[in-house]
Amino acid sequence: MLDLDAPHRPLPRDLLGIPGGFLWWYVDVVNANGDGVVVIWSWGLPFLPGRADAARRGVPTAPQTAPSIHLTAYRAGQPCAYHLLIVEDATWRDGAWSFGASTLTFERDADGLTDIRASLRFPVPGSDEPLIATVTARGATPRYDAPDPPSDAHRWAPMLAPGPAHARLVHGDAVLLEVNGIGYHDRNGCPKPLHNLGLAHWVWGRVSTPTRTLIAYLSFPDANDREPLLLVADLRDDGTTTFHRPALSLPEPARATYGMPWWSAWHLALPEGEVVLHLAPPIDDGPFYLRHLLHATLDGRPAHGFAEACRPDRVDTPWMRPLVRMCVQPASGPGSWWLPLFAGPRRGRWRRLLAWWWSRRRRGTSCATS
Repeated sequence: MLDLDAPHRPLPRDLLGIPGGFLWWYVDVVNANGDGVVVIWSWGLPFLPGRADAARRGVPTAPQTAPSIHLTAYRAGQPCAYHLLIVEDATWRDGAWSFGASTLTFERDADGLTDIRASLRFPVPGSDEPLIATVTARGATPRYDAPDPPSDAHRWAPMLAPGPAHARLVHGDAVLLEVNGIGYHDRNGCPKPLHNLGLAHWVWGRVSTPTRTLIAYLSFPDANDREPLLLVADLRDDGTTTFHRPALSLPEPARATYGMPWWSAWHLALPEGEVVLHLAPPIDDGPFYLRHLLHATLDGRPAHGFAEACRPDRVDTPWMRPLVRMCVQPASGPGSWWLPLFAGPRRGRWRRLLAWWWSRRRRGTSCATS
């Protein structure tokens, strides 16, 4: 399950070498119009093809063998760019990371304010021009204490109180997206595979105003006789953070395209009264993963953010693995023949696919390698 970690306590570096484990850092920015960007940089991301399968077969691999960086962008609630890039060279020095041609930094100043800066560069299959992205976010450091989790725990910590954030995506001469909104940042780490944490299903979401972020984390244990666990974190713009285990009321679930359940409204019984989180229909819809736009009213003000859901037992199943490979840019080699349909801007993807096919055929690349 999930253990709360303290934001001032770094993830243990020895997680990098523990077979089956994972580490990931997450940052997003979103506005009221449904424009947003999500960036995840990771070692051992559980969703990479082959990782969960190897762990289930008893031959797990260490996170340090699988560095990757991911970006998804949305315009008006619709995907407009996507990348999941495996890299060969990645480094981590305190609050600075490099993943191939992308760099990310995390800095705290003497006043307790945190700055996140990401300068990202992704190759676009079928195009000579890379996708260039910059993401910045600034806010107070959350202030709370938490005991050091057990060594085998899934450690989670929110790292940024609400504050201004900005993202800009460019491909060639075209500005694909520019977003000013509220930022969010957290991180996860664990020495065990995601499917070994006792989770049948989890749903996470955050909504923010300029002065407040509410995070809800709902875990459904894989034992039928155990009740779901809900943790709510309440972050104020000065860093003040409180946690609650409120009562939760959910409607009957809807079903996404591949059968994943989702709940359109979460009724949270918080000390201030009921707060309702409204989930829009999925903007990313897969067999084991969903992402939604999330809306609420906090202190009489509109609040916006993202929500995610995952079914760990469905991750990296044999029938799904070839489909996931279509979305993943490998560290070396050409990757799937269908990669341009999923990697890069949505605009122009069919033209890039034809260019990609023509280029590979000229080089004599066999379909068997995709």
